[in-house]
Amino acid sequence: MKEAIQFLKELQQELSTQDVDCQAAPRFWVVGDYKWVEANEGNAERYSVSLPNAAESYPVEDYIENAKEDGEFNDEQLKELDECNNDYDEILEWIQKYEDEGAELFPEKKVHIKKDSTFFITKEEAKKHIKANSHHYTSEAHTYAMTAWRAAKVAKLWEILQEFDWESVEIKKEGTIQKEKEQTFQKRYDYHISQKYEAMAGKYGGWSSSTDARNHHALSASLVYQDALTAGIRLKVEGD
Repeated sequence: MKEAIQFLKELQQELSTQDVDCQAAPRFWVVGDYKWVEANEGNAERYSVSLPNAAESYPVEDYIENAKEDGEFNDEQLKELDECNNDYDEILEWIQKYEDEGAELFPEKKVHIKKDSTFFITKEEAKKHIKANSHHYTSEAHTYAMTAWRAAKVAKLWEILQEFDWESVEIKKEGTIQKEKEQTFQKRYDYHISQKYEAMAGKYGGWSSSTDARNHHALSASLVYQDALTAGIRLKVEGD
């Protein structure tokens, strides 16, 4: 418990002093990055080549660089490639002639994206995540601040985290905490057992049948019992 309170105090300090990145509260951070997507020729920022035989595609500049380095083409062929003078039509003809006759060029542009499955309360944690997981992102990955717009519960939680007086929290003795955990597990277990017997007596409101209700509460009681055992607590069960 002491460790939890200390963690909340330190988090509160960080929340109160960190950069807000011009974002309204309640704010949070995700990972922002960039990716290339197909575009119209009018707003293309680069061209890539698709090679059906290899089921691969490369930016044209990368393809040319690799072609000159991998030793697959002879000097005469590479001379022809140089003579294309960055003309995309001529480059495509060269690729179709020497690499893959089904090759095609397609225009692309770079767009900003917010990476899925990223969420951070503090900017510093987001920065550490990007550094530790750089192999999942491009070199342009960055922290991106957002607002939980019209999310009343999130706003209230953020308010508590930033303003609550954690010094006022009474830290209970370990024995008291354990006793309360036992009581909570026992109460949950007893509830499901009582509901099981209610269903057996024909009282199964909200369920399609007595059997469904009975089976649900029997299983739920069993799961609570197993959770309690995992926590080192043995409950009083039927027949005790």
